[in-house]
Amino acid sequence: MSDDSKEGEGLAPPQSQLKHADQNPWYVLMTLYGDDHDKNRRVWNAWAGQVWSQEQKDELPEAPSLVLNEMQDWETLKDEVEDLFNKRWSSQKTEQPRLPDPRAEVDLSNLHFDQRLDLIGMVFPKQVSFAGSNIRFGIWANNTWFHRLVSFSHTRIGETVIFDSAKFEDRAIFEATTFSGDAQFDKVTFCNKAYFVKAQFEAWSSFVWTEFRKEAKFSGCEFVGFSSFRAAKFFSNAGFQSVQFKGIADFAESEFHASGTKGIAGIRFTDAIFSKPTSFRGATFKHSYPELTNTDLNLVTDFSADALHWPEGLTVPSKEARESCGIIRNLLSKKGLTEDQHFFFRREMFFASHQEEWLSRIPYQVYGWLSDYGHSIARPFWGLFVVWFIGVAFFSAHFTADLSGPLQDANDWTALGLSFSNLFPVFGFGRVHFMEVLKNLPAGLQFLSGFQTVASLPLLFFLGLGLRQRFRLR
Repeated sequence: MSDDSKEGEGLAPPQSQLKHADQNPWYVLMTLYGDDHDKNRRVWNAWAGQVWSQEQKDELPEAPSLVLNEMQDWETLKDEVEDLFNKRWSSQKTEQPRLPDPRAEVDLSNLHFDQRLDLIGMVFPKQVSFAGSNIRFGIWANNTWFHRLVSFSHTRIGETVIFDSAKFEDRAIFEATTFSGDAQFDKVTFCNKAYFVKAQFEAWSSFVWTEFRKEAKFSGCEFVGFSSFRAAKFFSNAGFQSVQFKGIADFAESEFHASGTKGIAGIRFTDAIFSKPTSFRGATFKHSYPELTNTDLNLVTDFSADALHWPEGLTVPSKEARESCGIIRNLLSKKGLTEDQHFFFRREMFFASHQEEWLSRIPYQVYGWLSDYGHSIARPFWGLFVVWFIGVAFFSAHFTADLSGPLQDANDWTALGLSFSNLFPVFGFGRVHFMEVLKNLPAGLQFLSGFQTVASLPLLFFLGLGLRQRFRLR
């Protein structure tokens, strides 16, 4: 089975072709004591623990102490288990199999379960497959530990599914799985790839505080009811392409750590549809921006406009990052959130200053340097101050040296006023008070005066932009 194209195990067989779970030796073994799950779990864990030596058990990563204790009990339970197993099979008119080999794959595929599947606290050291099965009354799998690949590909699960605090050490495959009832995956740890491609969540679904340590694929999924990924952590690529969120979607306080490449974004919501209000409030994108190409975002969608939640500097792919910033900015503008809108506008301009041809980058870069893309008041103010001070310094030096010429009466106050008037020609101070002074300046200082006037115009414009943005002037 390859990592991508062969993750699933084919289409499920028709319901009429499914075998009853009671005809499967692994299911018989895990339900020897009927509804007494504590005894069932102890027997299963003791049987499964045979595949490891004591040294291997001691080295198992993060193994629950209860699981380790139960895996020691096989020799004390062996005779009783074999006797019960044989009795269960003797009541059926089928060929009696031997007790399953714990070193073999657990094959629970293409079965019909007419009772709730209770896997709470069980350990599966080897690969296990429920592919193509119909689990009519749901699954309880709290604190279950899957040490190797597990597949629920093309499985239909009725009623409630609970995998709270379960741990998947290897790949977890839920391709085209149908969850007819609520699906709860809270505080689950996916240590390897989590594959939910084309899964159907027909009711409420929850992945709160869940960790995806490797790639998480949800492309093509359909979430009919409320779906929550609140505070979930995606440490690698997260794929939500072409997902349909028909209910409220909650990604608040989630973390995305993926870094993209030049060609592909690490966090993808391309072609996804969010039909109801959606929250990314407090969601943190550590190293790259989500790709939102052709994404249909509901108008009531929240993003945090805070630098703590977004990557700094240039990220890849930069083209998609710029486009995503533009999409979020446009959404926030429709909601009238001016300050939040400008946060993403600044980042959109930053990417533009690095993507255009070198000559076309200059206006963007100057815009950023001098005004932080229209957001800063301090930068253009201090720019004006520097231009004014340079004029004061040169004019004052000339007036001090020229004690016998036509400007012998000029002093430091004249230099201050002249430099100021050059910055604000629209007020006419120069024509009224400093016309004679300007005429008698040497060519170099006349050029400096003109430079001050030209340099002040964009700085005044940027200052106005900053004030407009600060005080919401429209």
